[in-house]
Amino acid sequence: MITAADADYHESDPSETTWAETIVLVVSVPEAAILGNAYVL
Repeated sequence: MITAADADYHESDPSETTWAETIVLVVSVPEAAILGNAYVL
């Protein structure tokens, strides 16, 4: 189950060079037929 804590920064092992924190931001305004998203790395 995804919780609000999942949106917090997750600590990682500094020696791991292939790890990245990511988040998806979704915007929706149905009345204006607007839908957008951004996948942030």
